[in-house]
Amino acid sequence: MQRTLTKIQGWADRNGFKFSQAKTVCVHFCQQRKPHDDPILTLKGSVIPVVDSAKFLGLTFDRKLNFKEHIENTRKNCANSMNFLKVLSHSNWGAD
Repeated sequence: MQRTLTKIQGWADRNGFKFSQAKTVCVHFCQQRKPHDDPILTLKGSVIPVVDSAKFLGLTFDRKLNFKEHIENTRKNCANSMNFLKVLSHSNWGAD
């Protein structure tokens, strides 16, 4: 994997693209139940952190690809929006 990552970095450098090291993370997708070692990958000499989940284009991907975290985040956002709309819809609230 590191060899492919190095090739991609070389292509990006030649074509004027830059990877944000602050935004670059590794999620090790795996269905094995037994513990396994996470890969150690580097980008321009910096180790890419391995995380349990990452957000990409609005979707949260987790290690098991079951989208539970994404669904829970979406549910919380909807509940907050509904509470805000409930407050706005009441016509007689506040101090008298």
